[in-house]
Amino acid sequence: MPTIAMFNGIVIYMYWADHGVPHLHAIRGDEEAVFAILTGDLMEGEVSRRTRRLVTTWIELRRPALLENWRRGQNGVPFEKVPGPEDDA
Repeated sequence: MPTIAMFNGIVIYMYWADHGVPHLHAIRGDEEAVFAILTGDLMEGEVSRRTRRLVTTWIELRRPALLENWRRGQNGVPFEKVPGPEDDA
């Protein structure tokens, strides 16, 4: 899965062909979870409350870029990097 972002020790991956709905994978140490892009909901996996809060806040902030990456993947176009929560968009 291509890495699209890294922040606060969290690595964000996207692979558009699994799960059917726009989503991303977040990994931090031994924690791994899948989050829905449209809602920020945890779809599967387990992460600490802090990691969940960081990822869901970032999804809210970067939702347009994340959805654009999802569309890119569906069209066979490489993903673009998405800035972290502290970076300029």
